Amino acid sequence: MAYLPNKKILFLLFFILLIFVGWFYFSDYKNKQAEYVAYKEKSPLVVAMDQTSQLDKDSDGDGLKDWEELLWKTDSNKADTDGDGTNDNEEITLNRNPLKAGPNDKISDKED
Repeated sequence: MAYLPNKKILFLLFFILLIFVGWFYFSDYKNKQAEYVAYKEKSPLVVAMDQTSQLDKDSDGDGLKDWEELLWKTDSNKADTDGDGTNDNEEITLNRNPLKAGPNDKISDKED
């Protein structure tokens, strides 16, 4: 007849196995939960809000947003890029070139 360990030893081995499996399962579960929480904090809504605030930024306070300064090739840190006393936004509104000192700096169709 085959050897059968007594019931106390079988119960103890089963209990140890159960603790080991439970520990393995829950330690893996906690790591997955932490990854999910870290991912959830980086929501697209927050990124969109940051981008919107960047689009409205006007570093030099001349009335042109920084992205508009890039289009006009003016300095986003100087209100008057060409130093003629008229800020960049006013020059553009008056159809003047913000890169040339004025007052005779009208933008023509030939200029790029």
